[in-house]
Amino acid sequence: LGGPYMGDQSVVAQLESAFHAPGVKAVVLRIESPGGSGLASNLIDHAVQRLKRETGKPVIVSMGSVAGSGGYYIACHADHIWADRHTRTGSIGVLFVKPSFEGFYAKHHIREDDFERGDGMAGVSQGRDWDRAMQATADSSITHYYEHFVAKVADGRHLPIADVREAAQGRVWLAQDALDRKLIDCIGGLEAALADARRIGGIPRRENIRPVEIGRPPPRLAPPLPGHSLPRAGHDPSARPRPTR
Repeated sequence: LGGPYMGDQSVVAQLESAFHAPGVKAVVLRIESPGGSGLASNLIDHAVQRLKRETGKPVIVSMGSVAGSGGYYIACHADHIWADRHTRTGSIGVLFVKPSFEGFYAKHHIREDDFERGDGMAGVSQGRDWDRAMQATADSSITHYYEHFVAKVADGRHLPIADVREAAQGRVWLAQDALDRKLIDCIGGLEAALADARRIGGIPRRENIRPVEIGRPPPRLAPPLPGHSLPRAGHDPSARPRPTR
């Protein structure tokens, strides 16, 4: 209902197919994403690292118009990252959205009966405002995941933590700014990334190659309805709202 989106299961399945395809020497991962679920991003990143170890094949990222936040998260362990000159990337940050209709319910005399098994059970309820304790818990969770994101980028890009912190804080960079901060390796489009994959994969320049494209699976008749808002690794104001899983 919110438009096309990537899920960790479908993307990991595509990565598995690409890395294990006979005759494939290198994998080019094309990313067009403003971010999404922190968990899904982490699972995709783990798959990229695992498949690189298992197959010994390099992965080259080619960024589209936007590859920010969760879109950058899944790119940071690539061997090379290419971005178009006008690509918006970075956005190393974490956002948690929890709407509350408590005031609306009270104004319209709507009663909600709750059945709880602990103090934190109502934390994601849309019928309750956060109290100070829940706000502190959410702040702590966001801080923890942000530090994990920063460490992930530092590890993948072989950068000092201090340098990543300087480039992070949820800020979005165009390609030249990202290159100056070593968040990407090169500026160029998909064709340049494919040429780089040929070189890193050890394919002779005169040898003919046939790129094997593994795209998104065909859409289902009825997409799943979006549920509660979950932690998102940042967002892009120009993008439409979308489910995080």
